[in-house]
Amino acid sequence: MQSLKIPPVAGHGALREQDRIRAVAEAFLETPVADRAETIVLTASNQDRRAINEEIRHGLERRSELGDSAITARVFVKSDLTKVEKRQAKSYSKG
Repeated sequence: MQSLKIPPVAGHGALREQDRIRAVAEAFLETPVADRAETIVLTASNQDRRAINEEIRHGLERRSELGDSAITARVFVKSDLTKVEKRQAKSYSKG
């Protein structure tokens, strides 16, 4: 397993947010196909996770690496509700 070196977002010489997301996606896409199954991309926010996944998916589509079996999956995100909030309908939204 190898570690990818991606510059930070803030500070001197830092990449802008979208450039960083593209750099992470490109690093994944440049990983040999055989090694991708053993590769995990970690990020601190769900927003970044969605953006990185989208960039990787677009890259795979451009490279014609997604076959007929490609799927889109719904991802559930923990809400961190209290016991009381879990019992109240107003704590939930449709979708």
